[in-house]
Amino acid sequence: MKLSLFFSGLVVTLTTLNINIYPAFSQSGYEVNFPDEVRFSCREMFDPVMKAKLPMTVAWVPERRGYVRFITWKSQLFGQQWNPSSRCKVVSSKFEQSYQMGSLQYLTAGTTNGYPIVCATTLGGSCNSQNQLFTMEYTRNPWEVLGSLVSIMTGSTSGTIMQSAETSTYLSVNNYIKTAPIIGVNNLR
Repeated sequence: MKLSLFFSGLVVTLTTLNINIYPAFSQSGYEVNFPDEVRFSCREMFDPVMKAKLPMTVAWVPERRGYVRFITWKSQLFGQQWNPSSRCKVVSSKFEQSYQMGSLQYLTAGTTNGYPIVCATTLGGSCNSQNQLFTMEYTRNPWEVLGSLVSIMTGSTSGTIMQSAETSTYLSVNNYIKTAPIIGVNNLR
């Protein structure tokens, strides 16, 4: 009788543990966090050139079951308050908010208050303080930086990713998400 009661209790306990623990092992943490929609976040990735983990703005792409890199943050020129990690967090949040609001259709470059910026806009739209994603060093050409983002991240500047309207360059965020290389999950924290 005591043995039967013991085994009944053991089965109930193991069943409860199995029900509670199993889902944690059934999916990796990355898919659980962003199951079915594109999401932007700040993650760290090992950079073999710098031999260090660096903060980066990435997008989780559920259809591709991986992350796409947008920006690797290395610059220390904005002071301790705006170190690479803090810039990554703030800018990634701006990417996410703009994407969720539907205003992150294209990236383009411009200037605000004399500083070069990259912003979220529609094709043909311009930059302003309301759609600004991040500021660059004042000596940088924002259109060159935008072109560099594409070249560095994709290895090319194919027409499906870059579009030009008059004198401005536009990066289609949706095309970029669909075609940019997927980052290995093992490189992310």
